Amino acid sequence: MSDRFEFSKTLCVTRHSQVDEVVDCKTGVLYVRKTLLDPKDPILRRQFMLEIEILASAFSPYAPHLVDVNESFGSLCLVEQHIPGIPLDQWLASRPSKKRRLRLVFALLDQIESLHALGFLYIDYKPANILVQDDQPHLIDFNACVPLHASTIYLSSVPIHPKQDAFEIADDLRLLHPLLRRLVSIGKHPKSSIPSLRRALRRSRLKVAAYILSVFLAAFAGLASGAPLEPTVLEAYKNKQETLYSLVEKEKLDDAFWSDEKNVLFLVRETIRADDPGLSRAVFETIPPATKTRYEDEILLLEWSGMLYENLTTEKMERLVDKTSHPRHAALLLDICIQNEIYLSISRQQRMYALLAEHDPQRIVEYALFLKSRAILEIEAIEPYVDFQDPALRPLLEIWRTNT
Repeated sequence: MSDRFEFSKTLCVTRHSQVDEVVDCKTGVLYVRKTLLDPKDPILRRQFMLEIEILASAFSPYAPHLVDVNESFGSLCLVEQHIPGIPLDQWLASRPSKKRRLRLVFALLDQIESLHALGFLYIDYKPANILVQDDQPHLIDFNACVPLHASTIYLSSVPIHPKQDAFEIADDLRLLHPLLRRLVSIGKHPKSSIPSLRRALRRSRLKVAAYILSVFLAAFAGLASGAPLEPTVLEAYKNKQETLYSLVEKEKLDDAFWSDEKNVLFLVRETIRADDPGLSRAVFETIPPATKTRYEDEILLLEWSGMLYENLTTEKMERLVDKTSHPRHAALLLDICIQNEIYLSISRQQRMYALLAEHDPQRIVEYALFLKSRAILEIEAIEPYVDFQDPALRPLLEIWRTNT
């Protein structure tokens, strides 16, 4: 393999593998070479061979196909097709329209469905594992995949706890759900099959069209009847005449609205409380730059609740952790830390855990397990904050005990 391919540059190095860009010496075509760093590790080797099997199957025309495999002198590597796309995060940063995002989701579901038909679950759904080229998504990096009916997930960017029964397609879609909510407006509860997920997405598209028509008819009726003056935006929302989504759709959240401090603080808090990343993104996009600067911390929390992480730094995260006094915000911040591999100091762990002890102890255990899975030494003991007799926490606490 070394004679055929010439090293070009290193794309990334993880704990388990190194990914390089290589050039075919005869054709000049670019490929991607992935090398397993510890081929003697039985779990890593098993997952690497499983990735080779998936790539060799050519299950989708939009997934990279396998070009070559080589094992020699304690080294194991594969060469696959080079996808000249951009990461999903970068594509989202260009603010694609709802129509483009929905089209991308349907194309992504086609690939996932093909992988399921092959007998595998993808598991590790994160923006870095999806490249976008001309609005077409390409799944890459299959080393976290497991066969259908597996009971243990070995490799994933977030900790996934073993199940007594098997992992099924519904479990894979549950892991996909946070990413979908970042792309499109969809309910909080994951669907159990891809056909039902497609139906839900089509219904949401029809609802938007019906809503726009109803707004037009209501406006026409109001003009015809000489309707009284409308209430303020906040009055309409508080009186349940409007929803947060309808305020966005009707473009009520204009520069004049955001110039009022009362409006900013109330609506940002309400949007975060809705726990809907799609809504958070929609509201965030209506806020003028001057308001984002003036209320930086409040807007950062809104931005991150929409899974927009362009402005996420450890320094900013620590500032918000030190500032927050609301349990819901503490839970959100710990979620963001897990998603973005941010390790809080023990003093900041203590602060978050104290806020969550009575309101969301499960979040405490999840973050502690996340730190332990990353071999972080500074881990606050969770015993003072968690009821170890709570049956709802028993599966997580058993994992904590076995690894302590």
